Amino acid sequence: MVVFQLNKEKAPGPDGFTIAVYQECWDVIKEDLIRVFLEFHTNGVINQSTNATFIALVPKKNAVLIANEVVDEKRRSREEGIVFKIDFEKAYDHVDWGFLDHVLQRKGFSQKWRSWIRGCLSSSSFAILVNGNAKGWVKASRGLRQGDPLCPFLFTLVADVLSRLLFRAEETGLTEGFSVGRIGQEQVSGLKINLEKSTISGLPLGGNPKTIGFWDPVVERISRRLDGWKKAYLSLGGRITLIQSCLSHIPSYFLSLFKIPASIASKIEKMQRNFLWSGAGEGKKDHLVRWEVVSRLKELGGLGFGKISLRNIALLGKWLWRFPRERSGLWHKVIVSIYGTHPNGWDANMVVRWSHRCPWKTIAQVFQEFSPLFA
Repeated sequence: MVVFQLNKEKAPGPDGFTIAVYQECWDVIKEDLIRVFLEFHTNGVINQSTNATFIALVPKKNAVLIANEVVDEKRRSREEGIVFKIDFEKAYDHVDWGFLDHVLQRKGFSQKWRSWIRGCLSSSSFAILVNGNAKGWVKASRGLRQGDPLCPFLFTLVADVLSRLLFRAEETGLTEGFSVGRIGQEQVSGLKINLEKSTISGLPLGGNPKTIGFWDPVVERISRRLDGWKKAYLSLGGRITLIQSCLSHIPSYFLSLFKIPASIASKIEKMQRNFLWSGAGEGKKDHLVRWEVVSRLKELGGLGFGKISLRNIALLGKWLWRFPRERSGLWHKVIVSIYGTHPNGWDANMVVRWSHRCPWKTIAQVFQEFSPLFA
């Protein structure tokens, strides 16, 4: 049964039911569930609530880890090469349903099959999660759902039309190449050279996390946020809330992949400390309680801000928890291909040379700090 092959630990949808509920209560709900699918296969109509989902912004750390490891490996090997990444802008969102149906018809798909696809697409609705709460519902009018195993197949069919048009234009001589200069290349291809630091998903690519300049984007973002609060008359409670909900989480994306230098951690905590006691305005005020006390857990008499260095270790340590659990992931295969697997099976080899500037070097070093906890 398909139901029992699904991962029961998947996050629940808007109805709050996990896959485990369907598996454990199958004898009770199976007739109703089968009736729903029978209605869909007969009429191509499915209840809209069945096809509702949440949209949450999820940082893409795997791609950043892979990209930095590949760049570092290429740099150390001193081999010539180029790393090139190209992607469609909002590719799935721009798929027109009418055109997709036309493509399916020309490909020979039956009317019944096409009605099923139309039923799945037209019944989609979304709600955006903001701080864990759903904010409004939006009914889809075009596009494909990312994460649906059928959608990559449908998108490939649509993209194949564009590919065939380009090949046909080339074969019939409708297009021909011509040489352009470096500046012209940007205008013709749209691939403008990034004069600032190269990034992927907002994180530096191929940089050295030990340098101060590497962390400038984090410090500047916190500074800009504080500048926006300068004219706000905030109470102490309001400043505490902003530190907990905003300032403390700005560096988290960087902290999940790179080891933060002590000087940068101290600088960020100083900015938080000054904002707590002085607000974002000018002038220096006395700090009434030591930061070591303020940053403690609330159960221990603090405000629960936490230490940036400890959060950094915890986020890096999560990769060591994921390593033995995600053996089929592309990032896992990349790490194993570069470093090999440790005999304990829990992590990659610890043999990381001093010349490595990649994220996995610091992740491997964090394992030494976690080892006493497993003894």
